[in-house]
Amino acid sequence: MSPRAQDESAALDSLVAEVYRRTGVTLDEGKRNMLSNRLRRRCRAVGVSSLREYWKLLRALDDAAEEVAEFVHSVTTHKTSLFRTSSLWSFLEEELARLAERQGRVSAWSAACSTGQEAASFAMLSESLDGGEHSLRYSVLASDVSAPVVQSASEGKFSVDEVSVAAAAQPRIPVDSYFGEPQEDQRALQPALRRSIEYRTHNLFEPIRRSFDVILLRNVIIYFTEDDRRRVIENCCSALREGGLLVIGESESLNGGFQGLEYIAPCTYRKSK
Repeated sequence: MSPRAQDESAALDSLVAEVYRRTGVTLDEGKRNMLSNRLRRRCRAVGVSSLREYWKLLRALDDAAEEVAEFVHSVTTHKTSLFRTSSLWSFLEEELARLAERQGRVSAWSAACSTGQEAASFAMLSESLDGGEHSLRYSVLASDVSAPVVQSASEGKFSVDEVSVAAAAQPRIPVDSYFGEPQEDQRALQPALRRSIEYRTHNLFEPIRRSFDVILLRNVIIYFTEDDRRRVIENCCSALREGGLLVIGESESLNGGFQGLEYIAPCTYRKSK
């Protein structure tokens, strides 16, 4: 390996560590090429010639810097869809109907919200219960570590095709009525629903001073080490009301269990009373 190649490899090691420091995401050996390709694009964007120079630039910036936000956005995964995992939303519909009957309100947190599909899905599901036998007042917090992603989510715009697929997959929910007319192959969530969702940046390693009935933490803990996974789950448990639900991804599990969390359905745990 040439000296330059060795230096770039060492710089990539440093950037892997920087990913962890900024996001908590652990990148294995198989993701190094992906990281290198994405960050070389950032090198070109900011006018530096090497990964080493880019790493030095990042280390000189505080968390609020625009390039730090772009870095975090570049190295985190944002794949999601409206009403992802249809069976889960059918189960949540039953749970929310019970909450509507018992307390008439629900607060939810879409943690690691990505581009906002999950928060929008929860708002639509909750809205669909309004006006029925038991109306439901609701609020949703949508957060992500990536500021550009949160900004995108806050716009509430999704492709025409994605909305159509969601409407077909959820015939009990009037999905189509919750969106405006198509504009440039996109449809925007109705303003009333958008106002029910609060968007903010948040790192899951930091406690959140709120309480929720439902926390959606889907397809994110798979990227953490066991110790970091436990830390994040404990933060969520602290923010979950007694009897509340914690929902994780279908490819994830809470191995070893967590005190106070009871498995009740695929992907779903209830906080013990």
